[in-house]
Amino acid sequence: MNPETRSFLHFTFDAVLNKEVHVIAAIFTFGREDLIPDMFLEIVRQVDEESKQSLSLLTYYLERHIEVDGGEHGPMALNMIIQLCGNDENKWKEATDASVKAMQMRINLWNGVQKSLSSLINVNDKTCA
Repeated sequence: MNPETRSFLHFTFDAVLNKEVHVIAAIFTFGREDLIPDMFLEIVRQVDEESKQSLSLLTYYLERHIEVDGGEHGPMALNMIIQLCGNDENKWKEATDASVKAMQMRINLWNGVQKSLSSLINVNDKTCA
């Protein structure tokens, strides 16, 4: 396991096991719920454009899923954070700081995945040559 993945998992489980509920809600709302669907959709669109096989049905499914999810889960998650933080400025700061950290951890995670994949591709290129 690459160090970025290990750090991401440590951050996630530490939050789930040790942080207050408003912080956990913020991490999962802004570090996952609000971020992941569009990211996967963009990946599928790029693969669809570059692939010899059409992924239009998968793309349609993901777009529809995101549309339905976005109309319900996103607003519900935001409402949950509003209710959990209320008028407490300290809770809002903690939620904001944790969300920023969650997004940075996710960036690091994907950079680590890219680095690992690049290493594999380079190794395979050398063995195929």
